[in-house]
Amino acid sequence: MINKQKAAEFAEFWKGKGNEATNLLAKNFTIMKKLLLLSTMALVMLASCKQNNPSTSVTDTCGNTYKCVTIGTQTWMAENMRCDKYDTQSEAYNAAWLTDNTVPTSTDEVYNPYFTDATDKTKWNPDYDYSDNLINEQIAKLGYLYNWSAAVGIEDGQIQTFEFTGERQGICPNGWHIPSKAEWQILYDYIYNEQNMSSNAVGKYLKTTSGWYEGNEDYKPGTDTYGFAVLPSGSANGSSVNNVGYNTIFWTATPNEYSSYYAYDRYLNYYNDFLNDNNYSIKSYGRSVRCLSD
Repeated sequence: MINKQKAAEFAEFWKGKGNEATNLLAKNFTIMKKLLLLSTMALVMLASCKQNNPSTSVTDTCGNTYKCVTIGTQTWMAENMRCDKYDTQSEAYNAAWLTDNTVPTSTDEVYNPYFTDATDKTKWNPDYDYSDNLINEQIAKLGYLYNWSAAVGIEDGQIQTFEFTGERQGICPNGWHIPSKAEWQILYDYIYNEQNMSSNAVGKYLKTTSGWYEGNEDYKPGTDTYGFAVLPSGSANGSSVNNVGYNTIFWTATPNEYSSYYAYDRYLNYYNDFLNDNNYSIKSYGRSVRCLSD
């Protein structure tokens, strides 16, 4: 015969165990949710430069940190490169023509193979400072001017007459590369279409709202709508730096198909809203570099 008191005690005992098990499952579920949240956050942090947030950043092999921003399907640096060393995955890394993977410097302004480096960076001497053309504070803001060979990471004198078949990392950090003419065109087309333009005013949306020459009525301020933050870093043409405050020219990785002496670039200036899309420059000239995420 079943003892009702014992049966009740037995039922109460297992009822308590059931509650303990339920509580334990609830605690474990809470822990699992927290772990899942932490894992998701970690993945977001690892991919932070892929987000449309100009406060995210990437660091080059020289230790400089750059903001980056996503526009359409592309993630760009929102600052100009200012490093003189090739990263470990660059085509130029450990090249025989380099010392310590550093871009060679020269004071031969007209034919210098890479970029000149001022001995005294507290002053600007236009006779020879033509890549490190500005004092340190300005370099941090405007970046270096590289000739094309330095930018794409090939020895000066190597002739590259056709577009690279793949991405060219060059002076960019690992995971980034020098954008081709076609990749610049993707940026152009995205902004052109999103802003429903009837004419070329793409540059307006890429230039900063201040910092450009405002000395005459032709001044066209930017809106920096996308956080691309183009500043007027000027350019080096031959023996001196020109037009700091007036324009910016960016190298592409695409050589000119008609002459081995030229490569394509992208040009913005203070007096119109254009992002000029079919310019090219002599490869020995100094231009700014923006890197694009792989």
